[in-house]
Amino acid sequence: MAIRLLPFRQYNEQDVVNLFSLDAEGGMESVKPTDSGTHDAGVLVMVSNGDLAEGVTKYTDADYLGKTDYPHVGRNQYPVVPLKITPATGQYDALGITLKQTLTHDENGEKLIYYPQKALELNAVRSGDAVPVLTRGVVTLDDSAFSTFPNVGDPLGVDIDNPGKMEPLSENGGFSDDGIGLVLATGERVADLGTDYFADTTQDAVNGVTETGKYAIIKLKL
Repeated sequence: MAIRLLPFRQYNEQDVVNLFSLDAEGGMESVKPTDSGTHDAGVLVMVSNGDLAEGVTKYTDADYLGKTDYPHVGRNQYPVVPLKITPATGQYDALGITLKQTLTHDENGEKLIYYPQKALELNAVRSGDAVPVLTRGVVTLDDSAFSTFPNVGDPLGVDIDNPGKMEPLSENGGFSDDGIGLVLATGERVADLGTDYFADTTQDAVNGVTETGKYAIIKLKL
């Protein structure tokens, strides 16, 4: 699943940066909503390319378009935003948290370049499009956004060993003044009746129910 970001959030749109697309390793690989990785919503990112000399948009050849080398036919190219972000690896490099996932296909394997409305329904941007990045505000993240799940009141830092993830500063010997965020509250989703979209495989030994994963409300301050 490509969403680490849960619905509850409070922020000002002026604190959202819409300049960068995800620097996808391997180019235009196939990514669906059921996949999870650095293309998720809720990933902590940093700038990997900010060279404005490349322009706001450029066109590239991409396997995503299908066969691009037919003879005697004009070039078949795909527009992308050349300014790039990538999962953060350093405490002082982080720009913010991605608010949308980056996908190439929907859950049925259909290419989103032919179905932009489906991308909106999936809270996603198509590969190569600009990803909104939140730099400051209150958001809710599930446990997959953290390498070590924090406690209430913990200042948060970047886990340099797990790019794009956060951890309590106490894990790497940091100080509270160096934090990029603060944990305001934590909880745990429990599947009662039916299936929960965010369910995992953790079992509650006492009640015999499936726990659907921990989550934390954090104040991001970048």
